[in-house]
Amino acid sequence: TLLASIVIQSHVRQWLARRLYKRERESAALLIECEVMLMELKSLHAAILIQAHIRKWQAYSSFSWKRKSCIRMQAFLQMTFHRRRFTQTLANVILIQGLAKGWLVRRNGAAIVIQSLFRRRLAHSSFSQKRESIIRIQYFLGKELQRRQYTQTLTNVILIQGFIR
Repeated sequence: TLLASIVIQSHVRQWLARRLYKRERESAALLIECEVMLMELKSLHAAILIQAHIRKWQAYSSFSWKRKSCIRMQAFLQMTFHRRRFTQTLANVILIQGLAKGWLVRRNGAAIVIQSLFRRRLAHSSFSQKRESIIRIQYFLGKELQRRQYTQTLTNVILIQGFIR
């Protein structure tokens, strides 16, 4: 019976060892399979991430181009609108000026008064410019004379000091 119990124990231990080895082998295979799936998942995630960035860049480029085109068209339309409005306003101003000048000329002696005031203004501005020019010339001439007098005085002082020493 002792021999039988040893044989039974041996068989049970072998069965337990086979069972443990089988479980470890299955878990190792499962672990390898999980690692492979994880690597595939990582590469798939990386591919999806790259695709997402490329699609984002393409969408932004398209949007940017469309936005710039819209801004250019808006600027052109605004320029056209303002140019038309300006030319129309300019034509109206010229018409009003012509009417006002005609009315002033028809007034009693208005043209003579306007001409005399304009000539007076021209003469006054010419006189002012000449007066300012003369003042500048006098200023620079006086400055030059003072500089010459200073250098002459300085040389005289140096000569006198030379005689005294």
